[in-house]
Amino acid sequence: MDKAATLEHIQKRQRQWADGRGIQYNQANGPVLNLADNLFSALNPATASEFKAADGSELGTAGSATKMSSLHSSSALVCNVFDYWRGRELAPLLRACGIQDSLDDLRFEQRFPTGLRGKPPNLDLLLSRNGKSPATAIEGKFTEPFQPRDHGGFSFSYFRSKGLWAGLERCRALAEAVNAQPDFHYLGVAQLLKHVLGLHRKFTADGFELLYLWYDVPGSAAANEHRSEVERFSQAISPEVRFRSMTYQALFKSLVPCVQGTSYAAYLRSRYFPEASRAS
Repeated sequence: MDKAATLEHIQKRQRQWADGRGIQYNQANGPVLNLADNLFSALNPATASEFKAADGSELGTAGSATKMSSLHSSSALVCNVFDYWRGRELAPLLRACGIQDSLDDLRFEQRFPTGLRGKPPNLDLLLSRNGKSPATAIEGKFTEPFQPRDHGGFSFSYFRSKGLWAGLERCRALAEAVNAQPDFHYLGVAQLLKHVLGLHRKFTADGFELLYLWYDVPGSAAANEHRSEVERFSQAISPEVRFRSMTYQALFKSLVPCVQGTSYAAYLRSRYFPEASRAS
């Protein structure tokens, strides 16, 4: 499957899931008519507040649609997987994510300024020790790698600011290379490096790791190309930044023993990971 076919595969599966449950959605572009139908359960009040405070308009604004209502919404996926753990013991989740540190705090849609003017990108999730280091920052993707759009680069201000990339020389070299000749067609390198700049400024080099979490499509050539780009990115910024990648499928497989028999596990399996049923 190429990019277009991979995107359609994911979207079709989500439509089939909704059809099987009698969920009403806009047939033209995918959003459900009722946001609650797109979520495993109502958002934790703290989670809802964090999304409302962010600038991604995931919960909508006056006169705008709710992005999280899309059947293939990345924010809906990250909430359906992680919001369940809010107020629960995080140890099983941390183990499933491969996190070695003992962390006790989970927050969505966090922003870490780089020191430049403008709005920093919203980070999907931050797992930390009461908001402080050590921290694992998670950037999650669903259909984004397979969307037919340019991932963008850097404005000149990123290279004029003295000291912005101090300690991140390999990251700066990659940013310059991406600007000069873009050769990442699936991975949003600029967004990830902007996250790195903000996280480095907040936690210092040894105080955080960045976990890139993405949705795999077995048998897709496009998904394999994306995986190769993730590995190339990791090699380019190592050892300056602790960076890891994991698929949502691998995360779910690791979580299942801890949540087997729950409605949470059943929901995730039926909606996002039907292969897990066939494999078990």
